[in-house]
Amino acid sequence: MRCSILILALSTAAGTSLAMAQMPGEAPTYVSVSDLTERSSYYNDRLVRVVGDLENSDYADTQNRIYVLRGDSGLDRIRVGMPAGSMQNLTFHVGRRVEIVGVFWDLSIFSSSRRLGDFPGARRGDEAYGVMEGQLFIGVFEVAAIEEEAAEPEPAEDAAEPRELTRPDLPDSDTVDLRELMRNPEPYYDKLISVIGKFRGDNVYSDLSMRTKKTPRDFVIKVADTAIWVTGKRPEGEGFQLNPERRRDTGRWLKVTGVPWTDGGEVYLRAQLIELVDKPEDPDLEPRTMEEEVAEVKEGEPPPEVIFTVPLNGERGLPLDTEFRIQFSKDMNRASFDRNIDLLYGDDTGEGNPFPDMKVSYDEHSRSLVVTPGKRLEPGKEIQLILYQGIRDNGDRPLVVDPEAESEVSSAALILRFATAPL
Repeated sequence: MRCSILILALSTAAGTSLAMAQMPGEAPTYVSVSDLTERSSYYNDRLVRVVGDLENSDYADTQNRIYVLRGDSGLDRIRVGMPAGSMQNLTFHVGRRVEIVGVFWDLSIFSSSRRLGDFPGARRGDEAYGVMEGQLFIGVFEVAAIEEEAAEPEPAEDAAEPRELTRPDLPDSDTVDLRELMRNPEPYYDKLISVIGKFRGDNVYSDLSMRTKKTPRDFVIKVADTAIWVTGKRPEGEGFQLNPERRRDTGRWLKVTGVPWTDGGEVYLRAQLIELVDKPEDPDLEPRTMEEEVAEVKEGEPPPEVIFTVPLNGERGLPLDTEFRIQFSKDMNRASFDRNIDLLYGDDTGEGNPFPDMKVSYDEHSRSLVVTPGKRLEPGKEIQLILYQGIRDNGDRPLVVDPEAESEVSSAALILRFATAPL
């Protein structure tokens, strides 16, 4: 079950000092409602900026002024409340789209009773939304309504159905090296161009700052050491649809035709057409890999590696309630596990997520990663546990890469394989 989030809005007079003391001088990271629900440990104790529709809660709580922030999908909802006597203007934003800035905490990691004392209702239960002691909240110190863009006119009754643009629909465009575009973008502003880059998903490799992301559907492409946000379209086209959250999709190369633009000094590419292309012959275009960084580790400072797993790699006949434990040779960076682990069935088709409630924890004493599927495994199934190259130790050294794993799954460092017992 996806856990709910409680946002507590602080007044600018009473609450700003607490939030600013928590994150002095840090610019907020732009996140979506689903980002927070799915990656609570990653965003813990960080300043965030989140957008959603503010609504009255179905659960009446006038003392703590409980509201709901709804995400773009309409399925993810965030509890919104305020300390008694502060941020009275939240009431007047109900029914509007708002942007909220504040500090996000996962109470299972951060649970200072002194700080929580400023937030009435933070630990109280609510059967309607499942918010119980030990879950998540944000201390918010800034809220603003977002002006809605003017609605597009309704099409005439006899108007043709809109269709996806194809290559013949567009005028000829010059293909520009992405590195040249980013070095000298001015000549290309407001011109239709094409660039080729490797799909990097929803910034899953942290190539760019998340605070420069414009909309939830934006994605990143990259060549060598140069990356750019693609806006205006999802990563899909004729005969393909890529998932920005799925690391396995990031091995594809795209040709994006669109118009470069800039905002706040950041260069973006507003896409009009997205096409799959073959891998370029020039090896210098390949984005820098973690394996290359491993080669640069100083002598005497070996990178981390997996030294033991329970169950053992290759073990068969697993009970259906199995959880997985992976022990490392060095103290690991807990945050690096986020978005760098996949648990899949061997016959996975790439559609959906077979383990949406998977939990990841790290035992510092034993240097062990624990992966809990969040549901019973299916009987008679091959299982793959994929560790990606973004996993690092506390010295920022990346995990040793198994070349066979990387050749099978893009950016994989290690693939562990198991099989469940048949019925």
